[in-house]
Amino acid sequence: MNAVQVLVLGGGGPIGAALARRATAAGCRVVVTTRHELDVSDAAAVTTRLSRLKPDAVINLVNPRLEAGDVDTAAGVAGSLTRWAAESGVARMVFASSGAVYGDTGAVPFTESDGLRGDSPYARVKIRSEQAIAAEAARAGIAALSMRIFNVFGEGCHQSLINKLLERHRPVLALSANYVRDYVHVDEVADALLAACAAPDVTGVVNVATGEATDNLMLADAAGPGAFEALDESIVSYSVGDPSQLTSSLEWKPTRSAIAELRTRLA
Repeated sequence: MNAVQVLVLGGGGPIGAALARRATAAGCRVVVTTRHELDVSDAAAVTTRLSRLKPDAVINLVNPRLEAGDVDTAAGVAGSLTRWAAESGVARMVFASSGAVYGDTGAVPFTESDGLRGDSPYARVKIRSEQAIAAEAARAGIAALSMRIFNVFGEGCHQSLINKLLERHRPVLALSANYVRDYVHVDEVADALLAACAAPDVTGVVNVATGEATDNLMLADAAGPGAFEALDESIVSYSVGDPSQLTSSLEWKPTRSAIAELRTRLA
């Protein structure tokens, strides 16, 4: 079987780097482009790259810069890229969405059928991008999947609270059992995206999550004294994803635990 050829757009961050690292194990040939080498708003530039590479799938990691709060214009990039890919003969579009689309009010892991209550500019761009991609995919006949990625940590994820703890930066940590997150390792995010490229029958939306609810008191215990600056504040915020659909559709789920990595590496 030939390797799946994948073009990554907007791959200048840690997920793009992880896709390049994980490609061989996934049976994929990956070409990663960044915003500096390919202007994704330029139809001619994008279609030229698509025609030269002739990828089986495109992974869209593009996070448009929001100017003046123009969410619709930023999200329109995702729709345009889906249309240009379809017109260039690409069979598969995989979009890196976010668990932020659900908002952060809840008590049990979010499923794909839950309402989209995220109201930050970032969340609204992801919601509108998912909608634009679905509309273009239906019109153009490309198999599209939006993957709602939860809190990423690991190599290159320097803004992650987990990374800051692992790298001994002593971040401020609110000592609250009500600040709850679902931490997914960047390599496993890449594995999920690549698995989706090889499964064009899986369409719609799917969570990329462990389902493991990790609160800040658990992080504090795993990291140990002196690994953080304690903030005695009970912040209430919940963002955990149900990975059941990921497991059933792609026959795979993330297994790396942020808590286990903290205990192992900071012991």
